[in-house]
Amino acid sequence: MPQVKKVVDIAVPSTFFFDLLLDIERYPSFLKDVIATRILRREGDQLDSEFTVQVIRRVEYAVQMEIERPNRLSWSTLGGRLFRENSGSWELEAMGAAHTRATYTINLEVNAFVPGPIAKRLVEYTLPAMLTEWKDHAEKSYGEPR
Repeated sequence: MPQVKKVVDIAVPSTFFFDLLLDIERYPSFLKDVIATRILRREGDQLDSEFTVQVIRRVEYAVQMEIERPNRLSWSTLGGRLFRENSGSWELEAMGAAHTRATYTINLEVNAFVPGPIAKRLVEYTLPAMLTEWKDHAEKSYGEPR
């Protein structure tokens, strides 16, 4: 699957959204395709995490995240049977006191043949739905006690 880049505007401060991105343990509560998450290691600006997702089928993988406060979170593959490559980033741009332009980039390469309709579903449905879930969660959470 080629690299995909999507942009979403979110009505929350960029620092607030960045903190949500790092709250990995909560992903299953608002991202419908995420079944489970687990922090493997936290050290300085690196965060190794394991994810179990249900996209067409159940998939487990691990990534190493590079935390570049206040506006970039990137990741690369640590392991998993399905993905040869799983890398990408969130890049945040403050567009005012309570508005963020978030650019999500992902590069996925799988270890097996992926039929065209499945790749198309991932790009045209799953990714935009996930970005909507992020936007809805951030805007709903903003102003609530955490």
